[in-house]
Parts: sequence; C-alpha cells; structure tokens
Amino acid sequence: MGEKSEKQLGGFDERIISLYVRGMSTCDIQAHFEEAYDVEVSPTFISQVTNTVLDKVKIWQQRPLNTVYPIVYLDCLVVRSRDSGATQNIVHQVRHSLRFVGWKERKEVAADLRTIYGASTLQQVEQAMDEFAATWDGKHPGISQSWRNNWSRLSEFFDYPTEIRKVIYTTNAIESLNASLSKVTKTRRSFPNDEAVLKLLYLALHKIAKKWTTPLRDWKPAMNQFIIMYGDRVPP
Repeated sequence: MGEKSEKQLGGFDERIISLYVRGMSTCDIQAHFEEAYDVEVSPTFISQVTNTVLDKVKIWQQRPLNTVYPIVYLDCLVVRSRDSGATQNIVHQVRHSLRFVGWKERKEVAADLRTIYGASTLQQVEQAMDEFAATWDGKHPGISQSWRNNWSRLSEFFDYPTEIRKVIYTTNAIESLNASLSKVTKTRRSFPNDEAVLKLLYLALHKIAKKWTTPLRDWKPAMNQFIIMYGDRVPP
C-alpha cells in the first residue's frame, strides 16, 4: 500500500517468492507481512516481485531438450484458471483388479496376477491369463474380463525385454511429481490467469528437483537394452 513501506522491503523478494511457492495467494502474503513484520505491502507489489520469475519460465520452456528420452511418462495436473506409444500402467490395472476382491483373498489373487504381468513372452501371458480365469472366474469374473478388455493397451508392455519393463511398469515417478505440485496448488481454488499458474509450478518444480539425488533403480540394465534395441538413436 504505502510506497514508503514497500521501499523498506529490500531483501524481502526471496521471502515473497518463498511464500508464493508454498501456494499462498497475493492477499495471503499481504496479510502475512502485515502480521509477521508489521509492514504494509500491496498485492500489486507482490505480483511485480513474482512476475520476475516469468522470464526464467520462458527460458525454461524454450530450453533445448535432450536428444533422446528413452521413456516418456504421460500424466497430467489440472488447475483452474479464469482464462478461458503409450502403454497402460500395469500397477493401475492390478489395483483396479483387486477392487473386486475381499481382503482374505487379495494376497492370493495378487500373486496369480503377478504370473500374468511377470511373464516373459506374450504366449506365457496368454497361458497365465487362461489359468487365472479358470481359477477365479467363478468368484471374480470381472477381473479377467477387465484384463482382456484392456489388452490392446496392456500388451504393448510386453514388446519390451524384462530389463526395460522393470522401469516402465509403473508411472509412480511422474505421479509423485504431480502430487508434489498439487500440494502447492490445492490451497488456491483458482488463479487469475495462466501466467500465475506457470510462475507457481516453475518455482515448485525448481524446489522439487533439488531432491532428485537417488539413482533410478534398475536403470543401467534397462539402458543397455535401449542401446541394443535402438542403437545409434541412444547417445552414449
């Protein structure tokens, strides 16, 4: 509000951005500064500070991509704004199947499902599906029916060797990322425009990426198989 108050905020830009990336709106940040620091600051000033991120967002959006991405996980995050070769996840299919099963039988059914998606060849998969149906269709006919109905998408999973299947059978990585991004957006029912969404998600992603220090499990054997399958398309 007062120009004098805002001029006294030298060095507070990082604090404003830190609060913004936690999902606080400009009005929330304004109230926080007034309560915590007894300083009046206008929403316009807060927007000016957070808008400095937009240049970095544009650079990030226009950055050169890697030559090759061996795996592309597809998922989405939906937020409200006022401006008007994919394989199905095996883990999701298994979870959906177990919805039909009582707790006492879940362990046994899950073990039998594992013989399907753990098979080495499509022929073995078809045999495992027939055996599963023979065992469980009497009690849970919906499970084998669901697998057969989704088979056109599930079967592409078996086009890849076991080493690659181990790293693509679940989309937990991208879902975990989107869950982290959702944490900073769920406190805001809507955003004034798309730029406000981009600012917040860029800052949150930058913060989340600092935690990516653990190597991907089973990645080296999978990468060797990618090299065998795609040769020169996979850089050393």
